[in-house]
Amino acid sequence: MNRSLCLIFGPLAGFLIACGPAVGTSGGDDGSTGATGGDASGPTPSTSTTMNPGTGPSPGTGPSPGTTGADPSTTGGAEGSDEVSSSNDADDEGGITAPFDVPEGGDCSIFDEDEGCPDGFKCTPYANDGGSTWNSQTCVPLSEDPRGPGEACIIEGSPYTGLDNCDTTSMCWNVDPRTLEGECIAFCEGTLFEPTCADEDSWCSVGAEGTVPVCLPTCDPVVQDCPEEQGCYPIDDAFVCVLDQSGDEGNAYGHCKFINGCTAGNACVNPSLVEQCESPIGCCAPFCDLDAPECTGGTVCEPWFGEGQVPDNPGASNVGVCIDPQ
Repeated sequence: MNRSLCLIFGPLAGFLIACGPAVGTSGGDDGSTGATGGDASGPTPSTSTTMNPGTGPSPGTGPSPGTTGADPSTTGGAEGSDEVSSSNDADDEGGITAPFDVPEGGDCSIFDEDEGCPDGFKCTPYANDGGSTWNSQTCVPLSEDPRGPGEACIIEGSPYTGLDNCDTTSMCWNVDPRTLEGECIAFCEGTLFEPTCADEDSWCSVGAEGTVPVCLPTCDPVVQDCPEEQGCYPIDDAFVCVLDQSGDEGNAYGHCKFINGCTAGNACVNPSLVEQCESPIGCCAPFCDLDAPECTGGTVCEPWFGEGQVPDNPGASNVGVCIDPQ
């Protein structure tokens, strides 16, 4: 599936999720699908995705509730933060990392075989400054017993060193910053401008300014059919499963800063779309089924995608969001 942004905040991410890259995505940390850079086309939460509820003003045109620096791939810190400490000690976010120097493996490209890595190494995203945001790709030693997509993994140092035991086709995702354990997620295939996923039930989100191309599992935002601790959030033109980073916030019509900063079943939208929301950054609005709308508090079920903008992917046509009448 091709990448074409359609989120509310425009990064898995941001995975994390910022959105053009993401997980996500956001090229940043995902606490928020990460996801992420891209264009927004509707009510928009924090990765590069946006949604367009109906023919009224596009919810994604207002101030973006988040930044592309958030990544949906890690559990992040406390209180719903998607940031992970890059220091050697535990910080007030709850992140813990160990001292580690990433070996000079050389720059590479996940998409370009001519810029790949030598035998015994793999190309993977990492933070070249030792921080908590992926910003480059490098060659790292391949594990003697590599794990494939969907298998449990572990990473050394911090979630951003790239030093994991996943195979050449994947990276360690949804990493717990305390245990450094996660799950291998497949890299996108194709090219940076036409990325694809081998699994038809996945969506390629290229986050962190193009450094984190991962295939995130698609889902139904109305049904919310993602694994425990994850939610179905909008990234690009799709809805994908990323970690729920709402913490103590994120309930219906509450405050949010990231696409996955709302509890599962809610979307982070421009606060101008919901009068009862007092947040200046982003507001959590419940998803709804256009075929059987159920909204409260004077809100109505408006289409997530504008007329003529519904993408050709399963379940997209009936997705709405409870906001003020447009």
